[in-house]
Amino acid sequence: MTTLNKYEIREITLINVSDEEANQIVCVFCDDYASDTFCGKCNEYKGLMTLGEWLSYTNESWLA
Repeated sequence: MTTLNKYEIREITLINVSDEEANQIVCVFCDDYASDTFCGKCNEYKGLMTLGEWLSYTNESWLA
C-alpha cells in the first residue's frame, strides 16, 4: 500500500502556475517567499518580485 506525503514537493513553472501562486511575493536573493516589504529570511527588500515575475525572469521552476 502506498501512502502520499501531505508535504509533497510540487514543481511550479510558467505553464502550470495558478493566478494565486503567481501573485505571491518572493525574494530573488534567497529564493523564498517574502512579505510585501522585506524578506524575513535574508532581510533584503531590493530583490522582491512576484512568483510569476520570478518564473519569467529566471526561466527556472519553483519548488513549493
